Amino acid sequence: MVQNMNLSQLYYFKRLAELQHYTQAALELNITQPSLSGAIHSLEEELGVDLFKKKGRNIILTDNGKEFYIYVSNALRELDKGKDIMQERANKLMGKIELGSINALLSEFLPNAMKKFRNQAGEKVTVVEHNRQTHEILESIQSGKWEIGFCSYDEGFPDLKFVPVLKQYFCIACTRDHPLSSRKKVSIRELEEYDIFSYRLDMPVGREVRNLLKDRDITIDYNYSSEEALVGVLKSTGRPALLLNAPFVTNDSHVHLIELEDIPNNYHLVYMVYNKKIQRAHVVDSFIKFIESEYKPDI
Repeated sequence: MVQNMNLSQLYYFKRLAELQHYTQAALELNITQPSLSGAIHSLEEELGVDLFKKKGRNIILTDNGKEFYIYVSNALRELDKGKDIMQERANKLMGKIELGSINALLSEFLPNAMKKFRNQAGEKVTVVEHNRQTHEILESIQSGKWEIGFCSYDEGFPDLKFVPVLKQYFCIACTRDHPLSSRKKVSIRELEEYDIFSYRLDMPVGREVRNLLKDRDITIDYNYSSEEALVGVLKSTGRPALLLNAPFVTNDSHVHLIELEDIPNNYHLVYMVYNKKIQRAHVVDSFIKFIESEYKPDI
């Protein structure tokens, strides 16, 4: 029977399981690496199983470790939720929100949302943002590594709740000296003479572009993973790109944007995502409710 296990060990185990790197975990937990190693070793001795195994210079979870991580994550989440509720009753909403987001939301949408949320909840809420692409965000939400994500929709994750929060529009981008730079609108037929490039097809947004252009006589080079990459190629080659009107694009004075005039529903939705089957800290639930009430794009 486990008698000596303590909360610190469980928090240490959870963070080490997520980072799978002793040095990095020790730094984030603000303890020495020997202290972390000792805590994990004591926990393994009490449980009677190995939780980690070496893989090269790093470590990975054993099968027992993966199962124990699920129990520990759920238990700590409930504990943190109870603590948050008690602090909120004392008018002190506190805690950490760890989320993943595509790059397009990190410069304007999320900073503005967090400012509004802190005005309501107070300044003692810590937010840790991870800039990732959609698939990695969804996998991290599915596994419980992060509790909230902001990204594209993917039907391959039935346990996740997708809440639309932002509408972006597809457009054509070109350099200021391109023949199309004098245009405010352009039809797809007019683009047939140009070499257009866009997002990769293994990304939800790339597949949306392909669906928008099906049955159209236009060739697209689907090879790029972000607006930054697309704008970089646009500037270096002079070729136009089909992309979203994300802040990185609209704020670039060297790029001219042209509306697509003959494509209905030429918009892309960005979603807030969370796992319907995982219990979350109270501060996280408060943030989810705030986003759901504040951001409702007209669809």
